[in-house]
Amino acid sequence: MVQVYFLLVITNVLSGMVLARSAWRGAPHPDLDAFLAIFHQKWGTGALGLVTFVTGFLGLIFVLPGDQVFLGDLIPSLTALVAGTTLILEFYKKDSPERLASTEKLDDVLLANKLIIGFLALGFGILHFILPQVVFL
Repeated sequence: MVQVYFLLVITNVLSGMVLARSAWRGAPHPDLDAFLAIFHQKWGTGALGLVTFVTGFLGLIFVLPGDQVFLGDLIPSLTALVAGTTLILEFYKKDSPERLASTEKLDDVLLANKLIIGFLALGFGILHFILPQVVFL
């Protein structure tokens, strides 16, 4: 489905930008920070994480016409699932700063590496936009 493809590209790029910008300690970018300000608020992070996760799941099921079933959008769907999970964990982290025992491993893996996850989601979102019919991408 073209709609899922479009949402997969948009959510990967947007969640990648949010994750990378929240972990990046480089020079400030006022225009980018103003654009991403809504997603750095608590409910913006949670909503973007939920939409990204659901879109990643739907990307595994629905593919573009003429694409390979399941393999067509595999890597962008997996990056959307990981980026969405990271944003949802960040949402819950803002609500209660103490670590929950059930999410301790996920906190260690995902939240500690959100810069890498952000760059991967951003990169695969852009590659998926440029090369829509490539298998796995």
